[in-house]
Formats: sequence, C-alpha cells, structure tokens
Amino acid sequence: MVLQCKIPASKIGRQWRFNKEIIDDWLEGKHHSTSLRMDKNGKISGAMESKDTKNGAFRLEIQDGEVSGGTFIHQGVGHQTEVSIGPDGWKAGISGGKGNSKWSLGVENGKAEAKVLGGIKMKF
Repeated sequence: MVLQCKIPASKIGRQWRFNKEIIDDWLEGKHHSTSLRMDKNGKISGAMESKDTKNGAFRLEIQDGEVSGGTFIHQGVGHQTEVSIGPDGWKAGISGGKGNSKWSLGVENGKAEAKVLGGIKMKF
C-alpha cells in the first residue's frame, strides 16, 4: 500500500519513514488522497485531492503526464474563491458580500469580468 501511495510515507535510502501524526490523521480519514500510476513510457496519470475541510478543498487530475482537470475552492470570511482547469483552459472567480453589497470577479479564457452591487458589470 505504501508503493501505491495509499499510506502516507517517505523513503529515505532503503528505509520507509512514517510520521505518527500523519498516520493518525490518515487512519481517522483526515488525509489527502493521491492515486497516481506511471505507464511504461514514464507518463503519470491519476488524481490528487484533499479531504474537504471547513474552508476549502482541491482536486487535480493528470492524464498521460499532463494536467487534464482540477478544482480549488476556498471559503473565507465574507468571500469564496474557486479556480478550475479543464481541456478548454482555466477559469477563476472570487465572490463575496451580502444583500445589495454582493460582488464577484471572474476570469475565463483570458477575459475578466467584475460584477458589483445590483448587477453592474465591468469587462476588461
């Protein structure tokens, strides 16, 4: 299971090293998940993802040695940030506020758009 990246460990020389705190978290399900494999040509495929926390999560997908998709989400005090990547490129956004004070800023395909208050839009 160590060689398949299912148990968190580090190899130093010929010895495998395990951090007790990380293993305890892993046993309690508080760990990140990594499932990677390498083909005969040395190209990596698989996924890495975090366990959802109270303020964020991520997932990164790799196919034939290249990033094929993924997301990063962060929930902060009064705002949320999300970044995603896929076959068509990447996009990102941050939003926040309440009621008439809502706002957002997004970037997709190299173009940015900001929205503030009651739907006022600014493109740049």
